[in-house]
Amino acid sequence: MPTYHEKSLTLASPLAFWAAFSDTDERVFLYDTVRNEWIVACERLSALSQEDISNFPYVFYHRPFFNGHQKSPWWDFSEELIAFKHLFIVKSGEQRYLYTDTPRDIPDFQSEMAHDVHLQRLSNDEADFKRLVTKIQKEITAAKLVKVVAAREVIYKTSEKLDPTKILTNLIAQNPKTTVFAYEKSGKCFLGATPELLVEKSGTEISTMALAGTSDLAQDPQGKNLSNDAKNAKEQSIVANEIKQRLATFGDNVQISEREPLQLANVTHLKQTLSIEDTTHGLLDWTKILHPTPALGGEPNQVALELLQKEEAFSRGMYGAPLGFINQHGDGRLWVGIRSALLAENRLYAYAGAGIVAESQAESEFQETELKLQTIERAIHGNK
Repeated sequence: MPTYHEKSLTLASPLAFWAAFSDTDERVFLYDTVRNEWIVACERLSALSQEDISNFPYVFYHRPFFNGHQKSPWWDFSEELIAFKHLFIVKSGEQRYLYTDTPRDIPDFQSEMAHDVHLQRLSNDEADFKRLVTKIQKEITAAKLVKVVAAREVIYKTSEKLDPTKILTNLIAQNPKTTVFAYEKSGKCFLGATPELLVEKSGTEISTMALAGTSDLAQDPQGKNLSNDAKNAKEQSIVANEIKQRLATFGDNVQISEREPLQLANVTHLKQTLSIEDTTHGLLDWTKILHPTPALGGEPNQVALELLQKEEAFSRGMYGAPLGFINQHGDGRLWVGIRSALLAENRLYAYAGAGIVAESQAESEFQETELKLQTIERAIHGNK
């Protein structure tokens, strides 16, 4: 078991810690804007098993949406639990730098926002996406499915190699009420600003979220139209009911909040939180129980996933999949990797999805995904 040492370090921006390790092959950044908590992990120490978690102050977990062989550009991203040599943690206003061997000097700085990067779409998938929506609705009409989340992979060419630090600066500035994340490995960087929690474990309390339904914030600033819309209410109810059933398998004390709008930078969603007391299962056990919820997969779950694996022409990779940190006590939060993209040299692979139910209209669902893609597009351009 490695020994972690602590060094005094105070940074104006924890992004400085991330940037100081730009020469390493692997690093992770996570900032919960609601709780004002940061964890940055740099330079891989070792891959771990679940039994090793208690030997490390924090470990990072991630997996692809579908386990198994990944298509390009995701071929080198597989399920892993990883310990890192350098950790920077900011919680309750306290900053801590933990390291295993030799500490680094971390120069403080304020990152500049990215500007004037030209994005050229290389893919035109509108017709394919709408065909998939039509196919899903035929399966719903045949009573084989209730809901499926159809996703898009939109590929861009960039005028220059993108700087993840500048993009993270923009994501933080532009996306309150989200968790901003990045995972860089082998020259590729998966990053985004997710509003969706898959699961949190705090002692014996397990918490999760049913997030679904979407409206354009500009057209519905208070979320009233969304809250009163039958189609979106149905879509969110499917998610909440399925999550509640999964939780109820492990006890009859499921707590569920009232449905409320969650207003983000450019969209509003419908949200409920659910929780249960559990003394038996670890955070990774709950990840397997909950991933994917119908917010990213569908209902019935297995039928929906089989359709997606057959009909989507791309690999989802880490889009819509869990990632996050677990502490030595087994507590932590795992987030759903949405509003996200993969950077690879001068290519950008951006992802967005929409929940398809019987009442869905293909054009409206396509426009919803365009709204969601704006999270990444605005971060590249630096637009507020």
